[in-house]
Amino acid sequence: MNRRTPGLLALIRTRFAPSGRLPLPLQLLWLGALLLALIWSTVLWESQRIHQDHLDKFRSELVHLSEVLDVTLVRQIESLDNALLLLRAEYLDHPEDINRTIRLLREGTFRDFEVQVTVIGKDGYPKFTDVPGRPAPAYLGDRAHFRVFADGGPDQLYISDPVMGRLTKRWGLQLARPLLGKDGRFLGVMVIFLPPEQLTRFIQTLNVGTDTIMSVLSARGALISRSVDLEKYQDSRMDAAQLAEYQNQRTGYSLRHSILDQVERGIAHRWIDTYPLLLVVSRSPETTHTEIRGLKEVLFLLGGLISLVVIGALWLLGRAIRQHREDEIELRIAAKAFQTQEGMFVTDENGVILRINSAFTEITGYSAEDIVGKNPRLRSSGRHDATFYSAMWARIRATGSWKGEIWNRRKNGEIYPESVTITAVKGADEAVTHYVATMHDISERKAAEEQIHTLAFYDTLTQLPNRRLLQDRLQQAMLTTMRSGHHGALLFIDLDKFKQLNDTLGHDFGDLLLQQVAQRLKICVRQVDTVARMGGDEFVVLLEELDADAIVAQQEALAVGQKILAALNLPYDLNDHTYLSTPSIGATVFCGQQHSMEDLIKQADLAMYQAKGAGRNMLRVFDPALLQLDGEPLPG
Repeated sequence: MNRRTPGLLALIRTRFAPSGRLPLPLQLLWLGALLLALIWSTVLWESQRIHQDHLDKFRSELVHLSEVLDVTLVRQIESLDNALLLLRAEYLDHPEDINRTIRLLREGTFRDFEVQVTVIGKDGYPKFTDVPGRPAPAYLGDRAHFRVFADGGPDQLYISDPVMGRLTKRWGLQLARPLLGKDGRFLGVMVIFLPPEQLTRFIQTLNVGTDTIMSVLSARGALISRSVDLEKYQDSRMDAAQLAEYQNQRTGYSLRHSILDQVERGIAHRWIDTYPLLLVVSRSPETTHTEIRGLKEVLFLLGGLISLVVIGALWLLGRAIRQHREDEIELRIAAKAFQTQEGMFVTDENGVILRINSAFTEITGYSAEDIVGKNPRLRSSGRHDATFYSAMWARIRATGSWKGEIWNRRKNGEIYPESVTITAVKGADEAVTHYVATMHDISERKAAEEQIHTLAFYDTLTQLPNRRLLQDRLQQAMLTTMRSGHHGALLFIDLDKFKQLNDTLGHDFGDLLLQQVAQRLKICVRQVDTVARMGGDEFVVLLEELDADAIVAQQEALAVGQKILAALNLPYDLNDHTYLSTPSIGATVFCGQQHSMEDLIKQADLAMYQAKGAGRNMLRVFDPALLQLDGEPLPG
């Protein structure tokens, strides 16, 4: 090691010793000017980065929120459409039972909405309505939601622009589907009247801030609903140029003044794929601008303090250089390795550890007495093979350095991940004299990545897979059944009268019940099956590897469903409160990709509503008749 000393000293002399042309004070002055220029260029660059990063974060949060609201809005409309399909089928088959069906829906799908149901005959006059007060008959044949079907429009959900109801005498939306006879003749229209503010009311339950506004517009540019100041703008409509601007992109974002109130906002828009609706989510950037200003003030203050520190350090350095000419190797090692807070160690050319810093001891638990004089392979975790280390040293020999992640072992035996940089130090003859390694523990970062994955794919209350992960597993299950010929099944589970529990004992008890239901469901299924929480009090069980015979597979699914019924009927202990709860379960069996994921979930959902309609605490298998009229599948 001592034979390498002259090579180590050469660099220090070149950088810090007087050159013979400039005195030391002038050299330090030039160095100080260079460092101050570097500091303030970094401050300015960081200032721009902070500004851009916060605006990018503001944008990404708003775009993500629009995606979440899109899913929630579509699910809400789909539930209303499913109810409309159920009402239509009931009216066509048993018109005398329509009031009973509406009452059941008001306990389920309609429980959070103030809707009225009307049946318009083919002559344009109402044949049935549950509007209070028995309104006088009014001609509705000229309404858009009637004309579109009377003129032969397709059998799909129609959402009208807001209109003043002639029966309800209220401003609202008309959600409509046609009534068709067995021969396909037009018999009239089934309509659900929905106050427009209730379409976006669910955003009030989300923690999105008071400055966030959700607006829904029709494809014709009419404002259908707005979470704030709806009455003020309820008759608003985009002009052709504004509508064309949104139509150019399915999704988009901009920071500009609102076309309604002229307030500057970040605006994220997306056209909903399922329905001809435009979702616009906007938020004021003032809070973000305030954060940016505060961070910039701190940054410039920090830049000033660092500048003072640099000036003081240079003064001390000048005095230290005049007083001391330290040993060349110690200066080289100090310059290369130990002016940092990261864990560091230095080896000779053969890889024998010569020196470590205190951060190394804090990270690994090894003191200088434990490790100096030994090879770093002492800390090997065993997770990397010889090929990994061969490639690492080949890289160091070729480029002089290597940077990457390694799993190593602490003194107490714990295996943990490190981010490591290894640099070869060469002498004047270009021969390697030492290796300097810097390292830091990235366990927290790895844990954070795992937490992000959990938050993205699992429900935080029950720790069950969420809707997103369920859809992924269902897609895989559909592909698997297509290859193997075996069947799978979906069980849609809804807790009966769950809202009463929340209303009487509070949401904390409701959360306890959901957690206990989740545990019981997991006990009822196999390791290969999936139990997911869709949201609220709705769960879905995905059964895989059922029999290749459809009848046997259905019997297997029913057996699991009966097992779940029995398990969920047992008493629950909710903080010393004994509580009884029952489920309504809908089941559907599938094989291959004959139906889409959305169709399978809708089938199970409809079967579940059939179970509720039959008295709750029951299991029903999906009957294709729920989605058929005259033997033909309905669109959507």
